[in-house]
Amino acid sequence: MPKWKIACIVLNYKDSKTTEEYVRFAKNLAFYDYIIVVDNCSPDDSYERLLKIQGENVIVCKTSKNGGYGAGNNYGIKLAKKLGCSVAFVSNPDVAYTRECVQHMIDFLKQNDDYAAIAPVQYNGYSKQRRDDTAWALPTYTSYVIGSLYILRHFLSIPRYVLSHNQQVDCVTGAFLAVKIDEFLAAGAYDENIFLYCEESTLGYRLKQKGYKTYLLVDEKYDHYESTSIKKSVPNIVNRVRMIYISRLIYLKDYLKVNKVQLILAKICFSIAVFEEKLKIPIRRIMSK
Repeated sequence: MPKWKIACIVLNYKDSKTTEEYVRFAKNLAFYDYIIVVDNCSPDDSYERLLKIQGENVIVCKTSKNGGYGAGNNYGIKLAKKLGCSVAFVSNPDVAYTRECVQHMIDFLKQNDDYAAIAPVQYNGYSKQRRDDTAWALPTYTSYVIGSLYILRHFLSIPRYVLSHNQQVDCVTGAFLAVKIDEFLAAGAYDENIFLYCEESTLGYRLKQKGYKTYLLVDEKYDHYESTSIKKSVPNIVNRVRMIYISRLIYLKDYLKVNKVQLILAKICFSIAVFEEKLKIPIRRIMSK
C-alpha cells in the first residue's frame, strides 16, 4: 500500500491566538504532511496574523464568506484532496491529543476499507472528565423535538453507546475526527446549508446512506477545552441555542423528511426551548452571586 498523505484541517474565526497555538502543537507532533488553516472570512485581522505562520507544511487560506463550520471544513478538505492527501483530520483549535492517538486512528483506517470516519473519546479539557456524548445514534424526530424541552427531556430515554469498548457508531463529535477524503466527498461532505451545530449528525447520516461506517476508538482520547472558539464566534448563549434548533429543523426536513404537521410541532417546541433558555439567564445570575 502506498504511503498516505495526511492533512490536518483547522478552522479559524476571529480567534487567531488559539489557532496559532494549535498549529505549533500540531507541528510538534511531526505527523501531518500538511496543516491547512482555513480562516472563515474573519472580520478582524486574523488572516493577516495567520499568514505569518505559513511555511514548510503549514498552508493558510481564507474563504470568500463565512459559510459556517461545514463549509469552512469542506473548503480545507477539498484543498487537501488537491494536494494528494488521502485522509484529513478535522480539528478544532481548542483540542489536545497525542501522536500515538493519531497514529492509532490512521492504522485503523488503513486496515478497514469499509470505515470512512474515526474519532477518539472526548474529555473535558478543564475537568478531565470523559464526555459520554462523544458518540450517538442518528437522531430521531422524538429525540430532537421532545428532547428539546427541559421538562419533557427528563422523561425521555435516549439510548447511548456504552463507552467500554471500541465500536461502530453512527455519529461522533466534530471537535476532532479523521475522515477518508474520497469517501467523505462521495457521501456529500458536510451539509453547507447548516451554519453551525448538527453537522456531525448530518455527516453521520450521509456516510451511513452511502454504506460507509464510523468508528469510535475508546482506547484513545483527546481533551477539548470546550467551546473556546464557538463562544468567541457566537458569544450570546440564546443565539447559540437558537442556531441549534435552526439546524435541527434542517435535519428534520431534509433528512428525516417529516411532514408539515410534524415540522410545525417541532417549530413550536423549539421556540419554547429558546424561551426556556432566556428564562435561565437571570436564574444563573442569581445563583452565581
